[in-house]
Amino acid sequence: MKTRDTKKAGDLLRTLAEYKTLRLEQALRLFPGPVISYLRRQGRICDRPEGRIAASEDVSPDPGAEKAVWLLLDFIGRVDYHAAGDFPVTLYFFLGEELYEVVYIPPGQETLICHAMAAHQASSKRICIIESTEQIEKIDFPGISGFCTVNEAGDIQYYQRN
Repeated sequence: MKTRDTKKAGDLLRTLAEYKTLRLEQALRLFPGPVISYLRRQGRICDRPEGRIAASEDVSPDPGAEKAVWLLLDFIGRVDYHAAGDFPVTLYFFLGEELYEVVYIPPGQETLICHAMAAHQASSKRICIIESTEQIEKIDFPGISGFCTVNEAGDIQYYQRN
């Protein structure tokens, strides 16, 4: 394996450590080339149910992180850096000079997330991943740039507050 492929392998393993699991399609878009098959042959990544890969067999997929990675992939050609966040932020990424926080808000958790996000300084743009547009009226905290829904296939619909 070439040195640059070894670096990609390390990057993929770090990414899996942060996001726990990735759908195979996500991993291939983040890390094109032979790095996934290389790590499989070495036994350093595992195939998980429903077309996912993980660094170990004992991790479960995080639906919020999976949706946040789909959102990240929508911008990936312009992203300078990305990392998993800590509750309530699911993922951070830099797009040019701007820091974005991606916040996954499951139905019924709107109030909790709003309180948690209100405690964070709004020095970044915030994108809220929601399950349905009915949630938008229940969500209010500083820095919201927009909302989106993400389906299982990774299709994204963006929304602005009226």
